Amino acid sequence: MSTYDPAYLAIIKSQMGLSMRELAHLAGVNERRVRAWLSGESNPSTAAIEKITAAHQQFHTQVGHRLAQLLRTRTRPIRLEPTTADDVPVLAAIAIILTYREIPHVIGSTPP
Repeated sequence: MSTYDPAYLAIIKSQMGLSMRELAHLAGVNERRVRAWLSGESNPSTAAIEKITAAHQQFHTQVGHRLAQLLRTRTRPIRLEPTTADDVPVLAAIAIILTYREIPHVIGSTPP
């Protein structure tokens, strides 16, 4: 996110499963400022962009590691069971990847 784009920021917020408050906390600003960024009324500072970018990269790293672990199990269908609320966005991203790759999977305790 080297250049600011309100739509891209909204995508990042959604991908990471962040509330407005959580995104504001991550960027080190208040919610009103985040609303202004998302509406295009103002732009985030370079420091805020760097914080958001670092967190987004960390999120993608988590997704990659978790996906690699799941694929190594060779268990099909792959069972995606969140253990904490923080797992939900990561597992949602993994479910999209598995669907795209046509790899059988179930979410939660859904029977296969």
